[in-house]
Amino acid sequence: MATSLRLTPELSLQLREEARRTGRSQASIVSQAVDEKLNGKASASPLPDCVEPPAVPFRRTPPERLIDDGGQLNKILDDLKEDRI
Repeated sequence: MATSLRLTPELSLQLREEARRTGRSQASIVSQAVDEKLNGKASASPLPDCVEPPAVPFRRTPPERLIDDGGQLNKILDDLKEDRI
């Protein structure tokens, strides 16, 4: 079904930018937004269609060096100074 929309200049700009960024048509973006709003669907992925999710989820890694009461920090700074010389 074809329809017309009146958008604020701000929304119109956002829609054009989203279409340019994702490579999708403005009609496709509007259709998906209306479908999600009316049918209570959330997008399956928060990522745009052009981005694939990572193969391995994010995980924190322990730091390579732990800084204690300051003695080790001074050693690290000295090492860095020596590297520059």
